[in-house]
Amino acid sequence: MTRPLRWHGSRPLEKTEQAATVKLLTMLGADVYVIGTRRPRGRACPTCGTFVAEHAGTCQTPGVSDLIVFLPGPLPRRVCFVEQKRAGGQLSIEQQHFRTLAEASTALYVAGTLDDVLAWLNANGYLRDRRLQQP
Repeated sequence: MTRPLRWHGSRPLEKTEQAATVKLLTMLGADVYVIGTRRPRGRACPTCGTFVAEHAGTCQTPGVSDLIVFLPGPLPRRVCFVEQKRAGGQLSIEQQHFRTLAEASTALYVAGTLDDVLAWLNANGYLRDRRLQQP
């Protein structure tokens, strides 16, 4: 069963963008590791029954990208960090620092919406029609 896409207003939620990006990258033959984590929801207080949130943070180092992707291709495979954003989303100071570090390394880096990731994949040759290439 496929879950329906979740939207907030006229823009998809960041987690919706990320799920679609993971699906696309996996279909292209990439190995994708999701770094983000779901926060514990909390539970009812045993005394009064009031809902008490357990944890407000994401349980990860601030700035670390949402996805680590091992792109398809010949060995050694390229590593790409993906910072998923919904339309209009901005990088935090920590995410900007991580981006600077990633871009100064041999890793690749892309930030943005699913459309931004698609444009990056196309510009870097990962969306070429392999049926048209000579064997």
